[in-house]
Formats: sequence, structure tokens, C-alpha cells
Amino acid sequence: MQIIDRRKGGDRRRHARYRVSFEVEWEGPSGKWSGTINDISRSGCYILSDGEVDDGDRISIEFPLIDLGRTAFHAQVANFAFDIGFGVKFAELTPDQRDSINRYIDRLEGN
Repeated sequence: MQIIDRRKGGDRRRHARYRVSFEVEWEGPSGKWSGTINDISRSGCYILSDGEVDDGDRISIEFPLIDLGRTAFHAQVANFAFDIGFGVKFAELTPDQRDSINRYIDRLEGN
């Protein structure tokens, strides 16, 4: 699995990112949108979408995880790139959601 690291400076993620590609639905202050998660880490993900958000917005992302089914995760927008997408940091995860993300990442790491 290819580990990628796009960010520079002090707002870097603490965890390794893994390239993925799966469709999601998300909702923020501007409404409901669709997008594609193209990388994920234990603390957040990057969503390719033309939806409208601003840095700091709170959103809900609905995506499938094998052991939880289709689940809504709360996140905060960390950086927005117009016409490309945005990075988010997961927020307010339940213990089951956190465990599910960790198991998903473990599988990506080959553990």
C-alpha cells in the first residue's frame, strides 16, 4: 500500500495516509453532496468533491465500513481546495467507530 504525504507545515496529520477510492455522501452547512474519499488515515481523510465548505466547518460523512455497515462520521474541515476537495479530521467518534477505522487501517497496512 502506498503511503502519501501531501501536506507541509505545522498542520500535518499525525498518522500515515493510505490511498483508497470509495464513494461517500456528506452533509455540511451548504447541503448534501457526494464525493470520493481518496486517502484515509486513523485521524481523518481527504474527500474529492465540488461541494462547498470552509475551513473549520463541521460535516457528517456517510460511508460504508465492513463491520459497521453504512455509518455517519462527524468531522471538521481542516483544509479546502476550491474545485478539488477538502481534508477533514474525524471528530466525536464513538468507540465502535474508532475501532472500525482502526481495523480498516490495519487491513490497509496488511496487519
